[in-house]
Order: sequence, then C-alpha cells, then structure tokens
Amino acid sequence: MREIEVGPITTEWFRPWSDERPLVANMQLGRIRVLTAFYGQDALARCRQLMVGTTFSKEEIKAINEYFLRLSKQIYKLPRQTDPQEFYLQQNKGALAVIRSFGTLVPELAGEWELKDEIADLSDRPSDLLRLLARPPKSIDPVLAYEAQRHAVLVYQIGMINARTLNGRLRTVLSDVNRLLNSELFEGPEGYGDKILLESFHDDETNQVVGFTDSHDRRPLTAHFKRIPMVVRQTKEVGAVRTSSRKKDDSEAIVKSWSKALGNGGTIHIDDAVQDSIGREYVLMDDSTLPEQLADLVVSIIKSGAGSDLWEIPKIAKVEKDDKADEDRGQSSEPSFNARRKIWFEGIPTPVELKFYDRETYLNSMLEVGTRDIETGLYMGRGHDLFRLRRHRSTVRVPFPEEIYPVSDYNLNSAFVDRSKQVAFGLRNMYKAA
Repeated sequence: MREIEVGPITTEWFRPWSDERPLVANMQLGRIRVLTAFYGQDALARCRQLMVGTTFSKEEIKAINEYFLRLSKQIYKLPRQTDPQEFYLQQNKGALAVIRSFGTLVPELAGEWELKDEIADLSDRPSDLLRLLARPPKSIDPVLAYEAQRHAVLVYQIGMINARTLNGRLRTVLSDVNRLLNSELFEGPEGYGDKILLESFHDDETNQVVGFTDSHDRRPLTAHFKRIPMVVRQTKEVGAVRTSSRKKDDSEAIVKSWSKALGNGGTIHIDDAVQDSIGREYVLMDDSTLPEQLADLVVSIIKSGAGSDLWEIPKIAKVEKDDKADEDRGQSSEPSFNARRKIWFEGIPTPVELKFYDRETYLNSMLEVGTRDIETGLYMGRGHDLFRLRRHRSTVRVPFPEEIYPVSDYNLNSAFVDRSKQVAFGLRNMYKAA
C-alpha cells in the first residue's frame, strides 16, 4: 500500500469557497475528502458517483467503512493495539468540541454558531461524512456543506494530534515519573496531601496578588482578602508543594495551532499543538525557595531514575530549559509561570512538560484580571479564563468565516467584551472572604 501524504494544513483550508482558496489548498482539501472514507483510484471513482447522486448499497457502504478504518492505521501511524473505530469516534467528538467551545465561551453567540443537525448527530460511519462532502452544490445547504468541510479538516487535524500522543506513550511515561517522585521527593503515603487555606490579598481592580497573611504583609486599602483552599504535599528539601496534572484538550490544542498559524503566514503546525500537550505543574508554598531550585531538583530525580533497572522510565534524550512564555495571541505580557522544563525521552517524539511556580505567580495565572485593552476592550490579565477568551477571539474567523456566519465585527466584539467583563467580575469575587 503506498504512503499517504497530505500537505501541511493551513488556515486557507477553512475558507468556504474554492475560488477564494489557493490552488494548493483546494488540492489538499480534495485529498482530505478522499481520506475521510478511503484512498486510491477506487475512492475517486466512488466520490464521482456520489457527486452525481449515485447511492450505494448496504454492502458497498460497509466495505467503504471497513476499508477506511483499516487504512486509518496507516494514515495516522497508529499503534498496533489501537482500535481504529474508537479512534475515529474520538476524532469526531473532538471536532465537535472545538466548535462548541466557542459557543460555551461566548453564549451570546452560541445560536449564531449552532451546528447543523447532520453534523451534530453525525454517525461513527466515515461514509456518512463522505456523503455530505460529495453532495452536488444544488442539493445541499451551503452552511451544511461548509460545516462538513470544516468537520473533515478538524477530524484530520485532531487525528494527527492524538496519534502523536498515542505513539509517544506520554501517559505511560508521566505515570512512571509520578511514581518515581512519590518515592524520592514527596513524604508520607503515596498520594497523601494536606488541605490548607492559602490567604492572600488582591488588588480590587486588577485582582493581582499584593501580599500574603503568613508573610505579615499589610492589606492595602484598595485590596480585598481571599482564602483559597488547596491540597499540598510535603517534601524534605523544599517544604510544601502543590502538584497538578495538565493535559491540553483537543479544543485548546486546535485553537492554539490556529493562533500560531495566524502569526506565521497561515501554516498550521501539528507540533504547535502537541509540544506542551501533557505534563505537570508544581507550586512552591515557601517563598524562601526559588521555583528554579525545585525545577533542578525534580529534573535531577527523574534523571537518576530514567533508564535504571528500578524504574520503567526510558533514558532521557534531552532536557530543555524554556523559561520564556509563548508569544501567543492573547498572551499576557507578564510571566504566567516561573520555570519550565521540557524532557524528551528516547524513542518518544513529544516531551513531557513540567512547569514550576511560586505561589504569587500561580495565583495570578489563575485569577489576575489586569486592565482592559484600549483597542479591543478585553481584560488583559494572566487569568487563564481571560487568556482563553482572548485567544478564541483572535481565531474566531478561522472556523466561522463571515461569508457563512454573518455576524458583524461590531456584534462579535461586543459579545466578547461583555463576556470578558463577566469573567473578570467572577474572578475578582472568587474565593473572596469577608
């Protein structure tokens, strides 16, 4: 079976009309249409049959679906044990989740972006999507035709992302790393943590941390008091540490890849979506220790166990110190973490990403509202919910071109600004104590 090649995805693939897309984008979209069901000369013939209204028998439909599901292992280079039917089902779910994430973030516009029933209720048979893609223009609603095209591109993009994660065995490696740290870094029974209330002062307007009660900081007149419950784990070397898992879901990964693409000429790189797809976060509760010190300690422990007979962690190929935040659309100018390490293991193409925070930076990354941008009207603080809103705003015209979804720029901006105000209000009041 010959190698299947589809060129780099670009934002042009999401343009609705073929005469407005570059020739190369139309050629690649044609390949995506074929890959949606099956590949080869027989596929092209069947697509032509569908386009002139030919229907297939149940036996032919079954053959199409079975062929695609077999072939998807080659398309995405899936591990042998992966069930291609389940993989395709997850691709569909992920594609729908990307689109719905916009309506979830900005409910005021959810009705404008509501999926057609034929896409929202799409089956797990690849042939059903192919049928919609191959419909003659006069026999299908143009919005539905576009949504089928967009869905096919998203299914492919999510497939590429998820295949990288599966082939990388990232969850297995991360699980083994956690087991090593439970043994060598953290005290007490495996998984045990202490519940604490972190008490902090936050500026009334920006919601930025301005002090902590245990540091004997004075509460400014323009600040309020928060009590934030969390679970921390004790260590011998650096005191109490809060730990949490981080996994970028399909929606976040796709929107991030669009955001990056809009800044580099339109090319969507899969690496932009998977380089930080999975990892851990560590937050120091003791201000006398620097996050950089904790980062060095954690990496040294992982190095000591990687490749040894006692642990199943593969040998380390490279450790990258990357303390600079991504220059992404909507990213705050202030640091959202203090230290970062990307660890590549031998035979695994994607790194495990570890982020380290002091408690002030961590709280700001969750809660800071900042001030409103003069041009957009959006709040520019480090709070992740606000950052996510800004990134969706910067990319919204990729999946929702104005030709298909005629929401004016004025209404679009107003809806995002109103939502930004609501989120900022919620963050200011979150954990607020008397």
